[in-house]
Amino acid sequence: MREGTASETLLRRAGLSRGPGPALRLREARTRLRLDWIVGAMAFLAALAFAGALTMHDQATRWRTGLSGTLTVEIPAERSGTDLPAVLSVLRTTPGVERAEPLSREEIGRLLVPWLGTSALMDTLPVPQIVDVALAPGATLDTPALAQRLAAAAPGSVLDDHGRWVAQLLHLATLATLAAFVIVAIVALSAMVAVTITTRAGLALHHEAIDLLHLIGAEDRYIARQFAREALILGLRGSLVGVALSIGALYTLIGLAPAIESVLVPTLAPRPGSIIALTLVTVAAAALCGSTAWLTVMNELRKQI
Repeated sequence: MREGTASETLLRRAGLSRGPGPALRLREARTRLRLDWIVGAMAFLAALAFAGALTMHDQATRWRTGLSGTLTVEIPAERSGTDLPAVLSVLRTTPGVERAEPLSREEIGRLLVPWLGTSALMDTLPVPQIVDVALAPGATLDTPALAQRLAAAAPGSVLDDHGRWVAQLLHLATLATLAAFVIVAIVALSAMVAVTITTRAGLALHHEAIDLLHLIGAEDRYIARQFAREALILGLRGSLVGVALSIGALYTLIGLAPAIESVLVPTLAPRPGSIIALTLVTVAAAALCGSTAWLTVMNELRKQI
């Protein structure tokens, strides 16, 4: 009995406590750095960046499908009344063209609202007549030849196949997606540094306990498992809060964003699949914290040999 009491006293002085099972675990230190707060902030930033990457990917798909298979013909405002019938005749007799319809003044005004702010300026500006052209599915069109025919029928008319727009928008979406993933990588590296610093501080704080564990036959893997388990729990707790706050921030932005209906404007509303993907940030953050703590302890203990 005395031997057991002395052993318990020695363990408590060394910073250890006996768990419910036969194993020993490191007691939580009151001076421990708030790793869960750090991981929560990192998870918040990573989730927002990840959500941005998913949004830009979805928007790139929307741009590609929304602008492909369509053409636009612009007729100068001063010639729209006389040249519109000729333009429609050329378009509707062109093989591969499924539909060619002129846009009304009201429809053109709605398209200009995001840039002009109001459609009232339509009455004072020389707005060209726009003809919306839809191609048949799978149809291939010789756009240079069609542009020449339109120029002959209606001088000054412009044919736009949206190819340059689509290429520029997709390039922008690719850059934005890469930037978002770079932010995620930087946040992950920062989290690893924070876990490494915290784990090293814990090793220094519990050096007497670790020496005692070595004396009673504990292996380095056992000691590393204690730190890894604690880091895993703290990482999971912090990342859950961070991701939850990021989802709340996203829906707040959705509520504050103006309702603009345009194929060129990114849709902020995340899909259910995107929300599920964001929850994977919590798993990744917890796994990153646990594995970093494990590797840090094993590396530091090997240096002491």
